[in-house]
Amino acid sequence: MKRRRQKKQIAGMLAALLLLFCGCGPAAERSENRTIGFLASEFSNEFMIAMQQSFLDRAEELGLEVKMEICNQNPEIQMNQVYDLIAQGVDALAIRPTDSASASALLEAANQSNIPVFLYDTRAEEGSAVSLITTDNYSVGSMAGEAVGRLLREKKKGLPARIAVVTGISELSSHADRLQGFLDALSAGYPEVEVVSALPARYAEDALNLVLDWLSLYGKELDGIYAVSDYLTTPVLEGIRFMGYTSSVESPEGLVVVGTDGNPDTIAAIRAGELSGTVSQNAMKIGAQTADILYQYLIGKEPVERVYYIPSLLITPDNVDSEEVKAFGLWADEYQEKYAGGVSH
Repeated sequence: MKRRRQKKQIAGMLAALLLLFCGCGPAAERSENRTIGFLASEFSNEFMIAMQQSFLDRAEELGLEVKMEICNQNPEIQMNQVYDLIAQGVDALAIRPTDSASASALLEAANQSNIPVFLYDTRAEEGSAVSLITTDNYSVGSMAGEAVGRLLREKKKGLPARIAVVTGISELSSHADRLQGFLDALSAGYPEVEVVSALPARYAEDALNLVLDWLSLYGKELDGIYAVSDYLTTPVLEGIRFMGYTSSVESPEGLVVVGTDGNPDTIAAIRAGELSGTVSQNAMKIGAQTADILYQYLIGKEPVERVYYIPSLLITPDNVDSEEVKAFGLWADEYQEKYAGGVSH
């Protein structure tokens, strides 16, 4: 029932966004008639909604006209959308690539037409973008590895521990970088922790099935699970409960589960003591700063950095409502306030 409600919410948000940015929303004074082609990969989870809607909100505040395209994670569709926006004469492109490999072709097409490109969230394997606004995903993975290693060392009193990893989508640089950072942190500091399985999951159902398989195979010999993205962390917790196990931080039998992103459901699970932690990015800052950097370059004619890393922070039951976290800013709480009931303007 909860998933059906979430799907209806997301569908309503998407419909509102399409209405707004097809010219049906309130008019804003445009900045020197500059038009931005905004390529969104999908609106399938709260992180993507928060990041991309924050870009749209900030662009509207800055008076930038936006033409939005959504490819639903299809690289061929995204490529055609780039060509269409180039043909429409946009002044710049802001792109969240479907994957790092296909991003190179997007950049090449835009560069040939002398259209500046700003990438957000996902980097390109090759090619030249004006700027990349993202999270240091290797560092994110390293923080998660340190957290899992430390918690398991405390729980197991230094004895060997076994964990599994939901590695996400291998074609996404963000997921691949987090995985590498995670594994490197464990290897360097926690040799007693063994990764017994590390498998991909594109969708939430994939992650759920992995957990069912792992717990069927390893049972109580599995001590923890790391998920590289929180849209995968939620089904991990569901799978643990379904199999009759627990992830309670208060239980000696609880599996250590750590995620990444700081989605609303995982923050709620942390507050409930059912999740050991998540490395929170700031989805809304990534989106808003992408619009700010683009404006600075196009309108302000000011130099911009090649890469902007938005800070991350490990959120745990011990600090979730602390002054440190309040100062950092939980995008999940802001999302709940602004968008959970639907997009409104």
